[in-house]
Amino acid sequence: MHERRKHKRAVWIDRRSEPQTGENGTQDDLSKDLQERNRHLKYLMFWILVSLIMFLNMADYYLTYIGVNLGAKELNPIMDFLIGKGWEYVALFKLSIMIISLLALWRLYRYTIALWVASFITIFYTALLIYHYFNLGTTL
Repeated sequence: MHERRKHKRAVWIDRRSEPQTGENGTQDDLSKDLQERNRHLKYLMFWILVSLIMFLNMADYYLTYIGVNLGAKELNPIMDFLIGKGWEYVALFKLSIMIISLLALWRLYRYTIALWVASFITIFYTALLIYHYFNLGTTL
């Protein structure tokens, strides 16, 4: 039954234009080609998001460092405690949490939920950097 649903989906896609076929000239080949292309696209999107998350995490660390040194207060109580201990603890904590999170996402990248989670984390970090931008503007 699951195979039939895939086949119907491929046929529906083909109805937009003249019927297409895969390498061997059958609809099943086209369906497999579409699935393979979809898998590669999902893989590419996932790694772009992971790279963006790593960059945004480093930017968050740097902007937090600048902000706290200029007199801003860290709102995260865990990070505030670690900042009191030293910046090397903050860096170690952020790096370890990021590695653990990204490894968990990497194990699940085949599932669509991993893309949604990676997208959410990217949006969260982007919002956090926008907050840093406006917070640093008022601190200076």
